[in-house]
Amino acid sequence: MTDERPPEGAPESSADTTDTADTAVDAASQASDPSPTIPAYTPPAYTPPPVPPPAMPQPAMAQPAVAWSAPPAVAVAGKRTTLAMAAGILLLIGGIGGILLGLLIAVVGGTVISNLNFDQYGYFPELRGADPGAVAGGVVVFVGAIIAAYSVAYLLAGIGVLRTSNWARVLGIVVGIISGLIWLSGVSSARQIPNASGAAGLGVFSIVMLLAHAYIVVVLLFFWRTRASTA
Repeated sequence: MTDERPPEGAPESSADTTDTADTAVDAASQASDPSPTIPAYTPPAYTPPPVPPPAMPQPAMAQPAVAWSAPPAVAVAGKRTTLAMAAGILLLIGGIGGILLGLLIAVVGGTVISNLNFDQYGYFPELRGADPGAVAGGVVVFVGAIIAAYSVAYLLAGIGVLRTSNWARVLGIVVGIISGLIWLSGVSSARQIPNASGAAGLGVFSIVMLLAHAYIVVVLLFFWRTRASTA
């Protein structure tokens, strides 16, 4: 059998006709199908967050000028001087000695004076019949008590001065002035004693005590502390 081409103008073969028919059927079925065609899902592309531009350097603010000033100086009180310590020791010794002397006068002296026989001295009309021994003994006891009480001020001032207390300094000055005046009168009284040796002994002792109290007053007034320093 030989291959012969159909003449021009003749209808195409049945194969071509069949393909054309299938294409028409597909188009018709798509037109008659109401459901839409769902496209395939495509994930969105990742977009990185925007990067802020670098901060522009700010100009440095001018700091206010601060004038430097030195810290305030603190005054530190000076320490108690060695001279003041010696004055405190003198006051302490005077207080202890005065208390012992006052008790001795009040106890021993009062007893001795009370037992004396005053009849040999005659009658004392100013006593109005009172026992002269009892009166004299009472006076001696009172004097001894005054000396002991006054010596307590010495003792307190001496302890306070050794502990650098200002109130003790004032008390020591007052005691020194009063006692200095008493011993000054003792110096003048020693000249009136007829016994030369007794006058000399009392005079020397009074002068020594006067100088000691003058030392206490001068030191506590002018040499109480060293000069104050600044820290």
